Amino acid sequence: MEIIPAILARESRELRKKIRALEGVVKKVQLDIVDGRFAPNITVMPKHFIRFHTKLKLQIHLMCFKPEQYVLSFAQIGAKEFIFHVEATKNPDRVIEIIKSKKMEPGIALLPGTRVSSVKKHLKKVKLVLILSVHPGFGGQPIIAEALQKIRDVRKINPKAKVILDGGVNEVTLPLVKKYKPSSVVVGHAIWKEKDPAIAIKKLKKAKR
Repeated sequence: MEIIPAILARESRELRKKIRALEGVVKKVQLDIVDGRFAPNITVMPKHFIRFHTKLKLQIHLMCFKPEQYVLSFAQIGAKEFIFHVEATKNPDRVIEIIKSKKMEPGIALLPGTRVSSVKKHLKKVKLVLILSVHPGFGGQPIIAEALQKIRDVRKINPKAKVILDGGVNEVTLPLVKKYKPSSVVVGHAIWKEKDPAIAIKKLKKAKR
């Protein structure tokens, strides 16, 4: 079970500071991108990545309506994985194809209130499925325990999917999360509340053993 740090930044300086703090500590980070409409927050957008480079593998978690509008911009900054919310578009299959055309791995994210069975046909077309176990927009929320069962529900539909759990994961909740065997967990608040994110990540790795 991989631990992926999440970066939710409101401006360029914060983004760069957090990226630099993780370089040499992890290989992959998730960038949370929020438009202020799909979820009640506004974060950095593609324009903030101009002349910015990192060796970290970038996984995009897009919490924005009309996700197809963002695909090219994140492909241009070198993102490897692009996860969008199935609730944010009327045509998820088209978005999947656009992402693939830009040489990125597409993924589907589900809000806490979205039933896995309602998006069954789309889940079979991707290798990445993100289960949001908090309400989107802000970090530090308690985990929604009912979301954990969705990990197993997704695997019944697509056994080969890499299932990502995102939200409310920390040293206390990690042992419970581990029982549901997600491929990876995304952690934000539990990492950034510490002065040194490297120490926070070590604590999380110890808690998952």
